[in-house]
Amino acid sequence: MGKAEFIVIDDDPINNIICQKLIELALPGSRVITFTDVRPALSKLAESVASPSQKSILFLDINMPECTGWDVLEQIEHSLGAQIHTIDIYLLTTSLDREDMHLAKNHRLIAGFVSKPLTRARLQALFPAIETINPLN
Repeated sequence: MGKAEFIVIDDDPINNIICQKLIELALPGSRVITFTDVRPALSKLAESVASPSQKSILFLDINMPECTGWDVLEQIEHSLGAQIHTIDIYLLTTSLDREDMHLAKNHRLIAGFVSKPLTRARLQALFPAIETINPLN
């Protein structure tokens, strides 16, 4: 996998730091932008879709207090429409709810369902082109 832009939307700033550091170590040169607030995140997604200079990947938390991941997906569909195909969306969550898993599996925008925390093994499973993820590099 070449360079990519990763966008993480999660109300937990610690999880955002973990994701950012892990992705930066695993995929040097990739850009990682994290958000705890949905509004600026949606603006960033709209920018990314409007002028895609590189692959964009969204890690989206389901369980957030003011706006759930499902609400965010609805807003993305409404505001970005057909252009959303330029972004791969992964739900990144602690949810073990079978209904969430079922909805994710059958949602046309969702590329995958990932349990928190994001780990080297989970990142490698999502992006097998990563030959080795060495946190000491």
